[in-house]
Amino acid sequence: MKTTAVRMSNMRLILQKICRVKPGSRLLVVADDYARAVSLGYDFMDVANTMGADAVLTVFKSRTFIAEEPPATVAAAMKAADAVLEVTETSEIGHSTARKEATDAGLARCVLISPIDGEDRLQIPISLKDFEIIKGLTDRIGDIETKGKQVRLTTAHGTDLTFSIEGRSAIPLTPLSDAPLAVAPFYGESAIAVKEGTTEGVVVFDSFIQGWKCMLPKPIRFEVKGGKALVDSVFSEIPEQAERFKKLITKDDMANNCVAELGIGTSHIVPGDCVGYVVDKGRIGHVHLACGRNYDLGGTSKSVIHQDGDMTQATIEIDGLTIMENGVLKV
Repeated sequence: MKTTAVRMSNMRLILQKICRVKPGSRLLVVADDYARAVSLGYDFMDVANTMGADAVLTVFKSRTFIAEEPPATVAAAMKAADAVLEVTETSEIGHSTARKEATDAGLARCVLISPIDGEDRLQIPISLKDFEIIKGLTDRIGDIETKGKQVRLTTAHGTDLTFSIEGRSAIPLTPLSDAPLAVAPFYGESAIAVKEGTTEGVVVFDSFIQGWKCMLPKPIRFEVKGGKALVDSVFSEIPEQAERFKKLITKDDMANNCVAELGIGTSHIVPGDCVGYVVDKGRIGHVHLACGRNYDLGGTSKSVIHQDGDMTQATIEIDGLTIMENGVLKV
């Protein structure tokens, strides 16, 4: 794609403010083997090197599910980098053991950008002021969550859950936060690991399942007891959807750990309509829940998967305080 002045400015802003690249920084750009991911990854490497960074691009075979581990050679390279910029269609190594171990070894920042955002969306001017607004809102929600104990989550589509977040710390996933994870450039989320074994109720994913790259034609519904998604209860009016989801939450003994994470979208600048890509989880008014692992977020589950499902029109109460009502934030 032709690099216009706006696109170049946005790429530099992402590298400077989100990836925190400086002259001499060791930047590892990671792409899977889809053409637009490789193309965007090369562009970011090239721009980073013009900024004085020591940037390299590595390309690996596309993955089959979210949080699937990258190749061992990539995992080793992550430990040698100051920042990792992931440009992938099929994975999210931010939730992998490789990323957790790289962070523990000194990796300062792992940033994900969806290739869909690298097309026409990078032609839209991005402002530092918008980043600051997202950070302020996310920090307010995260403070309430970190101090909170009990959560009640309901939606107009049928979700009705209770679970505990007592003793867990919220992670602000925003462009300007100090968290080890970020999604560039439009994203915002307050994420928190839910206490394992505490969730009871019903989940209805009415929006999308991350990684499927489409909106759900019909919702997916299942029951949760004692913090476990009941596989036999998974239902959709489209049977193929239900079976696909069942395969995800039976990949290992902890894949049906639910809820593993609560994520609340905090970004007002996600462009366009919701299409089911990772950036759409960050929209204000959207809430997502994860099944599987939360070890990388401060929990104890070490499943091979971290599978997010998105929902809308949610009401969230934390210790009796309503922070979202029918998809509208109240903080």
